[in-house]
Amino acid sequence: MRISKEAVAMTGAEVTEKELAKINAFTGRELSADDVFVFSVKLCDNEIDRDGECFSAECLKTLAELFMGKTGISDHSWSSSRQVARIFDTEVIEDYAKSTSYGDVYTYIKARAYTLKTPANEEFIARIEGGINKEVSVGCAVSQCYCSICGNPLGDESCGHIRGLTYAGRKCYGILDGATDAYEWSFVAVPAQRDAGVIKGFYNADAATLSEFVEKCGKAEFTREFELLTKQAEAGRRYLSALKADVVRLGALTELWDAESLTETVKHMDESALLSLKKSLDKKADEILPPVTQLGAYKKNKVKPDDDYMI
Repeated sequence: MRISKEAVAMTGAEVTEKELAKINAFTGRELSADDVFVFSVKLCDNEIDRDGECFSAECLKTLAELFMGKTGISDHSWSSSRQVARIFDTEVIEDYAKSTSYGDVYTYIKARAYTLKTPANEEFIARIEGGINKEVSVGCAVSQCYCSICGNPLGDESCGHIRGLTYAGRKCYGILDGATDAYEWSFVAVPAQRDAGVIKGFYNADAATLSEFVEKCGKAEFTREFELLTKQAEAGRRYLSALKADVVRLGALTELWDAESLTETVKHMDESALLSLKKSLDKKADEILPPVTQLGAYKKNKVKPDDDYMI
């Protein structure tokens, strides 16, 4: 499962001798402190993101190793000309002063990156220092996405839970685990929109219908949710069909409508209009056929008004 998550670039700082040694492990020639500009990048964390997913603690540890030496690019453009920086060190930070929304200690990957101090990079460095080039997104791959409720693969036949729904007070979300690769981290032009926080590889724009889209995605979680929505839609259609038939029956009973013309009319009415018309027809039907007592009709020559209720 290939994913891309948003992250944050932090303020630059002076390079230390120890850091310089790590940087030179990736270079073709020995660089000095005057040759490089270093800064920190906050990569993946264990908070539930906009797509209802979070990384597990083990996944973060593996990704910290996988992101070592990875290139920073611009706008996810995989081109050598778009390479602007490189990660030379990573560490997993546990912030005990902060908790995730599900109660765990907030944990994230902090990376140190460098870029060359060249005339071509002067604007790029200035934008980082000025807080303009701040938002980045990271591309990586994981092998599993577990359900927070049952621990089984989310959306699998053994799961049965739907991401975002609450079960017995517990919210269902995906736990990303089994990191297999880290592709790149990319500076983006603007902060990621809510729907763009995660980019999945299974989207297919060639689908002509929603059912075709779900089928082409090949994701069990999407299929299960689509099947549930389909069943709910079928139940809704049966309800509307019964409501329309009831309106036609009342229209014929009150003789206010011709059954054939009313049948054609209700085809184009929504639930609100149907309920409004049914309410009017119910009122008219009660006027034409008022309710009578169970033990007999009203007698004009009765002595007492409650004679009908006497046995």
